[in-house]
Amino acid sequence: EINRQDILTGDYACVDEPPMPFYNPSKSSGYAWSMSNNKAAYYQFEPTRSQDVAREMLKGLVGIVVTDGYEGKLFLENNQDQIHVYCWAHMRRYFYDAMADDDDAGVMVDHIDELYAVEHKAVNLEDLGRLRLSESKKIYADIEAWIGENEERYLKSTLTGKAINYFYNQKAGLERFLDDPRIPIDNNAAERRQRCPVMGRKNFQGFRSIDGADIGMFFYFFIDSCRTNGLDPTAYFLEMAIRKLKEETIETPYCYACRLKSKIHMEENMKLQGPTP
Repeated sequence: EINRQDILTGDYACVDEPPMPFYNPSKSSGYAWSMSNNKAAYYQFEPTRSQDVAREMLKGLVGIVVTDGYEGKLFLENNQDQIHVYCWAHMRRYFYDAMADDDDAGVMVDHIDELYAVEHKAVNLEDLGRLRLSESKKIYADIEAWIGENEERYLKSTLTGKAINYFYNQKAGLERFLDDPRIPIDNNAAERRQRCPVMGRKNFQGFRSIDGADIGMFFYFFIDSCRTNGLDPTAYFLEMAIRKLKEETIETPYCYACRLKSKIHMEENMKLQGPTP
């Protein structure tokens, strides 16, 4: 729970929920729900993909929520505390897949790649905000223009037609990044966080109980949170285990890393200042 609180204090949270093998009487899969940002990663195993899980995980967050287009997250649209934005990587994937049947879909892939090229130019948030206003908005206008000019050419059942329909369904959430540099352009951070459980499910047969799944999620979130903050997971876990035995304060990877960085900076400043006369 304290790791989740680190995420809630950030400007944004990315949410994802890939399926996870779960052996139970109904033989149904569960889901490794994740919530993450540049501070930490939090995992929660649930046997359902219900929006109630996302509501629970995001409770207390005042800020930006980045998701894919799954309908179970549409409750965010009317949430006054949370700004719901959509993922351009998912948008790109639709048009990229459409290129198998339609070479013209590649025009949209190129435009979206141009949006990403602008993102890579920025050195800080202020710079990113300026670049999005001066360059990304023009590229977005080209995207809107191409879709407006070409949408009547495609049936909704075609891959390009489905991509265009996806754009219109997510349009409000896709364009929000243009006016707020805090908003990530995609949900890739959450998808990268899913490498642990997704790669793990290739190497084991899944969880046999809710308790076992909860333990797996615990190790996933502390390992990924350590990596996010430049910590060695084994060293961190050993430090916190010793603290627990001594009944000392337990710190999250983010808080622990911040304190270590502050201590290092202080020591470096003292060295630069030299000995006290």
